[in-house]
Amino acid sequence: MNPSNIPEPDPPGRRADISRLRWLGPFVTICLSIHRWLWVVLLLVLAGYLFFTLTSPPHPHRRFPLWIELLTPLIVFPIGFFLLWLVNRCTYGWLRLAQRPMKELMKGNGAIADGAYQKALVRARRYRAGDYRGAVMLFELANYQMNRVRRKEAQALFEESLAILEKNVKNGGINYFIAINNYAVILLEGKAYQAAQEILERAVDLIPALKKTKMQCPEMELMLHLNLTFLILKLNNPHEAKPHLEEAEKLFTGLGWLSRRSFRDLFLSYRALWNCALGQYEAAEKDIATASNSEYGNLLWAQAKVRLAQKEFHQAEGILLKDRVYWKKLGTTQRPETLHPTLDLAEAYYGQAKHEAAFETLREARSIVADFALPPDAAWRKTLETWLQRARELGKADEVASLEADLREMAGTAIHAITILEKFRIHPQAAG
Repeated sequence: MNPSNIPEPDPPGRRADISRLRWLGPFVTICLSIHRWLWVVLLLVLAGYLFFTLTSPPHPHRRFPLWIELLTPLIVFPIGFFLLWLVNRCTYGWLRLAQRPMKELMKGNGAIADGAYQKALVRARRYRAGDYRGAVMLFELANYQMNRVRRKEAQALFEESLAILEKNVKNGGINYFIAINNYAVILLEGKAYQAAQEILERAVDLIPALKKTKMQCPEMELMLHLNLTFLILKLNNPHEAKPHLEEAEKLFTGLGWLSRRSFRDLFLSYRALWNCALGQYEAAEKDIATASNSEYGNLLWAQAKVRLAQKEFHQAEGILLKDRVYWKKLGTTQRPETLHPTLDLAEAYYGQAKHEAAFETLREARSIVADFALPPDAAWRKTLETWLQRARELGKADEVASLEADLREMAGTAIHAITILEKFRIHPQAAG
């Protein structure tokens, strides 16, 4: 899940991709921040010119005095810098405005961030219908609203943005692809798996169209396969996810060095989670050890899963509490994205016989499910049954009554299995 003002990757230690904040930040940065190097090139050219001028022997037919040759570039280059800055500001000022709310939120300035959001929303509405800039601003603001746990508002903004970008694929195909992936995150975290598949189906269909317009690149396909890997892991089917992870690995190894550097920890985080889902904890540890930043997004969560599997509950607790610091910085840990890490934290407490803390953390997880109306599934039922048995063993009558009530309510709710769309399956004969 920029020119100096185009989408930055997630902050260090966070996920740029799809299981929490799984955005396409690194991809956008690579594609759109090339102009930053122009500043470096200009400085190198200036330094080279001055060095050559000062170290070259005097030329008998020099047309201008040395002081003029030295002074001219010192005047011309600042003008060039100013023009470059001006072009950048005029070209991407609208995007900087849309990204400011999230930047302020990351600084802990919630009130300022909300004010910046309102200002950016007004600006986005000023663009004529169909203008891709307004649509891009809307999905940037949708990302902000999602991080503020205003999911209905975020969904409305995403849908409005997609409706515009869908009609402007020729000029805004990459932005449309990014918006699709970002919107899929909301749906996945809200357990709207069928809707998430329908959204990701658009991304699958979009790839051929982007290839025709020469806009498609390996980074986009990589992100799509990681999205699909995450979707299938959410459906508790890691074996079905393997072909997508393998395709992602092929794409990753084929990237240029700069792209590989940007996507390395992201890819490793998904492979580590996949290994954990299969119980291959040694392989997950290797992925974590190979990463340049072991606290990057899902790598932190994968570390906790490894520690839990090894019954190193105290270490798992420390890792998961560190993970919660990030969400608290955004305002609250009460959000769908934190459901499973919260359950893991409850396990870490229980493994240390911190029973009060364990059941308090479990109540927090149950409140997340209730507050966001997350649909119950077989895994959630099994979780409640496990904790019900523990509550009985510990003689916690109140917890027993509460958990039994939840399970009785679930008994009257149909749990529908989600079928993975055939379009998302990679069959052996097509896997090459």
